[in-house]
Amino acid sequence: GVVIRFDGSYEDWSIDELTITD
Repeated sequence: GVVIRFDGSYEDWSIDELTITD
């Protein structure tokens, strides 16, 4: 999964359940 931050940066996560698309 990918966590997208408020500033537009992101981090890759191996667990899609933790994916955040705010």
